[in-house]
Amino acid sequence: SIPSPLPTAAAGGGRLARLKMWETCALAVLVWISIGTIFYSKINGWPLATAFFYAVDAGMSIGFCTDVAETTKRSRAFSILFIILGASVVGGALALFVADLLEGVSRTITYEYRTLIENDAFERNDRDKDGFLEFSGIGTLLEEAGYHLPQEQILYICEGMDRDNDQQISRVMPLNEMT
Repeated sequence: SIPSPLPTAAAGGGRLARLKMWETCALAVLVWISIGTIFYSKINGWPLATAFFYAVDAGMSIGFCTDVAETTKRSRAFSILFIILGASVVGGALALFVADLLEGVSRTITYEYRTLIENDAFERNDRDKDGFLEFSGIGTLLEEAGYHLPQEQILYICEGMDRDNDQQISRVMPLNEMT
């Protein structure tokens, strides 16, 4: 599998690390647009609003066919570098956004699918349909849910989930907390 470039909870990341990543991306795009705006304003003598519009238009290769034109070779040379850098900065930020979005969707789908399987296994093993499983049925449930554990670990899990020491587990406890 391909490792994710994004900070994840397993890698010591999490919400704060992801927020930092997004702050860094936003700052990089802001700095890039600001440099272009200031450069175009100074070199071409344009007002800041015109320079900003041109920086976004040229830098992202949008091509609105503005009625302003660069008049110096220095400005045109800068535009070439500005466009290449802009494609990298914006492309990188967009790639991180899409990867973050897909990772979240994948995590949600995996959790939902796993919950469906676990609920189905619980229902099939709750023979008297009272919403509880005896310790003896937990091993079967775990096997059906894809957990292959020795009997000692199954007993340890059951004891940890048995909140009132009655030798049975309620469906109220999500089964994916067993891992």
